[in-house]
Amino acid sequence: MKFYTFNGAALALMERSLRDGTDPSETEICEADPTFPIKTKRSKTGRVQKWREIKSKLVLSEDFVAQCEEPSHRIPRREDLERIFRESHLTTDPESASVAFSIHRSWRETWKSISSVYQTNVKKFGLTRESFQHQLDTCSCKVGVTAEEPQTSQTTTGANNNVETVSDDEQDDFEGFPDQSDSNSEDSEAETYDLFEEMDISARDPDAGIQINKRPRAVTRHDYQNSIISRDTLEQHIENLSDTHNVHLKVMKVEKTTVSMTTSIGDNKEVSLLGTMKTFACHRAGIPRRKRLSKRRRKKSSAVGCSFRVKIFTPDEESQPLQVRLFPHHCNHTPGSEEDSCYLPVHETVKQMATDCLGVGMTAQQTSNMLQSMQQSVSIVNINNGRWRTTLTRKELSQLQYEIRCSKRVHQDDWVGTYAKAQRLRDQGVCIFFQEYDPDNEDPDKRPFVLVLQTEWQRQMAERFSPNSVWTVDSTFGLNSYGLPVFSAVVPNQNRQGLPIFYLITSNDVKTNHEETGVRLGFEAVLQRMTTRPNAIIIDKSLTEKRAIERAVQNDPLSWEDGTQTKCRLLLCWFHVKKAWTENLLPKLDGQMAADVYDRLCELMLQPTWQSFDDNLAQFYAEYENVQQVTKYMRGWDCDEWRSMWVRAGR
Repeated sequence: MKFYTFNGAALALMERSLRDGTDPSETEICEADPTFPIKTKRSKTGRVQKWREIKSKLVLSEDFVAQCEEPSHRIPRREDLERIFRESHLTTDPESASVAFSIHRSWRETWKSISSVYQTNVKKFGLTRESFQHQLDTCSCKVGVTAEEPQTSQTTTGANNNVETVSDDEQDDFEGFPDQSDSNSEDSEAETYDLFEEMDISARDPDAGIQINKRPRAVTRHDYQNSIISRDTLEQHIENLSDTHNVHLKVMKVEKTTVSMTTSIGDNKEVSLLGTMKTFACHRAGIPRRKRLSKRRRKKSSAVGCSFRVKIFTPDEESQPLQVRLFPHHCNHTPGSEEDSCYLPVHETVKQMATDCLGVGMTAQQTSNMLQSMQQSVSIVNINNGRWRTTLTRKELSQLQYEIRCSKRVHQDDWVGTYAKAQRLRDQGVCIFFQEYDPDNEDPDKRPFVLVLQTEWQRQMAERFSPNSVWTVDSTFGLNSYGLPVFSAVVPNQNRQGLPIFYLITSNDVKTNHEETGVRLGFEAVLQRMTTRPNAIIIDKSLTEKRAIERAVQNDPLSWEDGTQTKCRLLLCWFHVKKAWTENLLPKLDGQMAADVYDRLCELMLQPTWQSFDDNLAQFYAEYENVQQVTKYMRGWDCDEWRSMWVRAGR
C-alpha cells in the first residue's frame, strides 16, 4: 500500500492514542481497520510499529486529527469522502426561489474548497486523487477535466437533473489534475504544461522537431585503431599513448582469447592465434555504484563510464608480434581539467618531496605550503597533468605521517611493540602497572590487558590537591586502532583548573569483564602509591566504572572509618546526567512537555533533603502518570543503584 487513508474506526483509535499517549495492540488495530499497513511482514508487531511511525507525524488539534506540518487541515475519513465532496461541490443559488435548485461548481473550485478545510496531500494521509476523480465521474453534472475539452461550470436542479451552462467565460483552461503527492494543497494553483503539446511534437516520433536528450552512439568493436608492435616496444608504446591522450591507464581485465591477426609485421596473411588479451582503461572508467547509507560523508565516485580503452593481445607464440587496439573516445569528463585531476594518483616525485618535508619535522600544513611554492619548479612542470596529480590532500599527508611513524616502530607487531614500549616506560618510572593480554588464563584477574601511566609530578599533584576535593574520571574511545578505552582522572588545583593525575588503558573484549577488571586493577595500583584520598570520585552513568571503583575502594583502609565510607564516595556528573536526559528522554516528547519535564527533573536533582526529594518525586509521578515514557524512564534513575549519586541530598 503506497498511501493510506484512515477509516472512521482507525481515526477514532488514533485520536484516543494521541490523547492518552499510549499505543493500541495489534488486535485493536486489526479490528479498527484490517487494511492498515504493516511495517515489516515478518514482524509480529508490524502494525504497531507502523502505527507509531504514523502517530509521530500527527497531532491532535482541538477536536480533530491533523498532520504536524499542517495542523489546521483535518484528516478525512474514507466514509466521509462523498459527503465532503457534495458539501464542497454543490452550492445553493441565492437568486433562485427554489431551494432544490443548486449550482455544481467546477472541479477546480471544488478542489480549492476541500483543500481549505481537509488534508489533500496523499503522503500526509489526505484525500486521494482516485477518490476525488471517482466522485467527479459519478456526479450528475458529469464535470470532468480533459486535456482536449476543458469543462465549464454547470447547474442542475434537484428535481430533473437537467444540465445547463452558466457562463462560457468561466471555462476552465487548466490541463491535468493537480498531483498532491509531491506538493501541498496550496501549490495546486500553479499551472503545469505538457512540453510536447506546447511544441506540437509527438513524443513517439523521433523525426519530429528537436530530439531531446539524444543518447550518443554506443562504442562498438569496430570503433578502434589497430596497430602491430614488437614485444620490446610495448612499455614505450603505452607511455606514448598515455601522454598523447592525457589519460592514466589502469588494468581492467585480463583474459585468454583467440584473435585473428597477421603472422608478422608487413605480412597480409591472417591466422587465428591463441593468447592473452589485457585491457587498459581510463582511470574514470566503470559505472558508479550506489554506496550503502552510513553516517560518514558520502564521497563522489570517480567512475563516470568513460569508454577509453587500450586492448593489447599477446600471442602465446613468442615469435609473433603484439596487436594493440585503441578505443580513443573519452566521454563524460574532460581529460586534464581541474575537476578530473582530483581523481588522478600522485606522482612519485611529488610524493617523495612531501615525504622528505615530513621527515625533517615539518607539519602537514607547512608541507602543503612547500608543495604549492614548488609548483613552478622544473621537476614538477614537466609532469603531465593529465596523468598525474601534483598536489596532496590533507588526508594523504596524514597518511604519509602515519607511514613515517610506522617505519620508526619498535616492532611491526602492535602488541609486541606495545609491550616493549611499556617496559621502557616502566624503567623510566612512568608505567606504574602493566599486565599483558592473556584471555585464556585461568585467573580472571590475569586475562585483560592493563596499562597505567603516572609520572612523579602527577603523583605529587594528586597528593597535594586530593584532600577535601574530588576526582573526575571519564573514558574515551577511538584513540587507537583496536578500540581500547582510555580512562583519565583529573583533580582541580587551587585555581579550579583540572590537572590529569593518571591514565589507564585496558582491553574490553565482548561478553567479558575485561574492562571492569582492568579499571579495578588500575585504581588499586594508583591508590597503593598515595597516602591521601579525595572526598568523592565523579563518574558518568556507567555501570562498569561504578562496580570497578567500588570494588577497588572496598578494601582500601584510608577510605573507611569505623565501618563507614568517608572518602572516595561515588557521585554522578551533573553534566552527563542532563546530557542523558536530553538524548534519551526529551526527543520522545512534544516540545512544551519536553521543556516542562526537563525543568521538573532539574528541580528533583537540586533537592537538598531526602524528604523534599520524595515529596517532589511523588508529585512528579502523579503529574505524568499517563505518560508511560516519562514514568518508565524515571524508574531507571529512582533505584538503589543510582538514587544517592545524582540527587543533591546524597552529596
